[in-house]
Amino acid sequence: MGGIRLVRRCGPTHALGLAALLPWLVAAAPTPADRAIATAEGHVSAAPGRPAAYVELATAFMQKSREASDPGYYPRAAAALERALTLDRVRRLVELRDARRR
Repeated sequence: MGGIRLVRRCGPTHALGLAALLPWLVAAAPTPADRAIATAEGHVSAAPGRPAAYVELATAFMQKSREASDPGYYPRAAAALERALTLDRVRRLVELRDARRR
């Protein structure tokens, strides 16, 4: 049976070597929250005057905070929400001004 051996048995030292790589592999893979942040940042870049894009970004930061058990994402979420509120207030003031002119 000459053929290529596809599966090779790993001894304990190989298994330990692979186990040592596991944290690095897990950390390198983007999480669902990382993907949500990247998507939301793209939406903010595409439409920086749209409050909903900032709400989406804040939601993604909160998801990342829960996922990573890291409260360091709270200030970033708060800043995104503050920006959304500011944009919404400005939009409402412009609408009010325009309505008064009619």
